Amino acid sequence: MISPDATRLFDALRRAVNALADSARDLERRDGITPAQRFVLEQIAAGPDNTINALAERTHTRQATVSVVVTRLQRRGFVARHRDAADRRRVVVTLTATGRRLVRRSDVSVQAHLS
Repeated sequence: MISPDATRLFDALRRAVNALADSARDLERRDGITPAQRFVLEQIAAGPDNTINALAERTHTRQATVSVVVTRLQRRGFVARHRDAADRRRVVVTLTATGRRLVRRSDVSVQAHLS
């Protein structure tokens, strides 16, 4: 028999999973981006250090994963990559005007509340 505490925990987990799924569907339908892309956009908007390494650390993912997401966002015109003026070895990711508008008009992602 499952205890009442375990039942409440499973119900809370089910509600969280459903909220994430609903949020993902709404985001893709409305803005044409995935939750992962939205989360990376939020991190770029929030952070002063937007190298791939720094974004990977802030999103708790690997460099390769963030690089793929940033490449997709760049293709869509939401972000740009450029060399850091102070250190030409560093590549910095910034929001474009289109990316800034998307971040401003979109709701805060469910993932942002979970980190």
